[in-house]
Amino acid sequence: MWFHAWPELARVALVGVTAYGSLVLILRLSGKRTLSKLNAFDFVVTVALGSTLATILLSKDVSYTEGVLALAVLALMQLAVSWTGTRVPAIQRAVSAKGTLLLADGELLDDALKDQRVSSDQVCQAVRAAGLGSLGDVGAVVLETDGSLSVVPAGNIADASALRGLTASGLKLHEPRKDRPPDGSRPTSAVIEAHLHCRRSRDVESDLSCNYSHDVVLLSAEGVNRGHDGVRRLAGILHSYLDHNGEWSCVRLQIDGEIAVLQWRGTGPGLRIHDGVDTFVVRDGRIVAQTIHYSTRDGTPA
Repeated sequence: MWFHAWPELARVALVGVTAYGSLVLILRLSGKRTLSKLNAFDFVVTVALGSTLATILLSKDVSYTEGVLALAVLALMQLAVSWTGTRVPAIQRAVSAKGTLLLADGELLDDALKDQRVSSDQVCQAVRAAGLGSLGDVGAVVLETDGSLSVVPAGNIADASALRGLTASGLKLHEPRKDRPPDGSRPTSAVIEAHLHCRRSRDVESDLSCNYSHDVVLLSAEGVNRGHDGVRRLAGILHSYLDHNGEWSCVRLQIDGEIAVLQWRGTGPGLRIHDGVDTFVVRDGRIVAQTIHYSTRDGTPA
């Protein structure tokens, strides 16, 4: 039926304006979090709000007051769940799953793809949408809790602090892969990733055996050092500044082909290193050359 009666049209117009205004007021009072889509529960609430508004407009069986009360109940439920979830981890786990790692260091994780019912073509589509043409240029692809795919270029991984806790098939991002040979086809990003992991745990010997060429050349204010003994010497000098209680953090990592540039900071007893810059040349899965620069807080070159 195209037309029933003018009073019904007037009712839709009047109730529509007032219900819309009420919804805007409710959303303003409940905050921006109400309409966010951070997980499946958020999506359900957003759809339910729209459905409820449509019912208020078109159904004569639902009064304006009942409809606005339904909108308020949905908004209050969202507010209560999100507020409780930020304070009670069990509630957060119940309503929101963690993101899932689908690709790490340029390699698709087949078990994770099967578990999440995502195809490799869909991951490649997300990589292309991010402006990348090779999976080797990708540090991570994450299936987020809202169903979207986040693509992190390999050069932007840095210390992977935003990716901690994401696991797939037992693999944790930014830890050295045990099933990967220490040489050969490892890309620069994988070598630097393994190097950073070893240095954070102060495991110089593992770093040497996995990531450094035996004839590596190192240039620093300490002069030219060569081989694994040179790496040990310069690492020992840095550790003497930071000692076992010191802190080290990656600021930025840039990778282009076989070249990597790492900016970092560190703090130790009574001093601070704020301008650390290391450059690396990686060939055949090993660091073959490295430059090291940093200075302590009092300006003494090191």
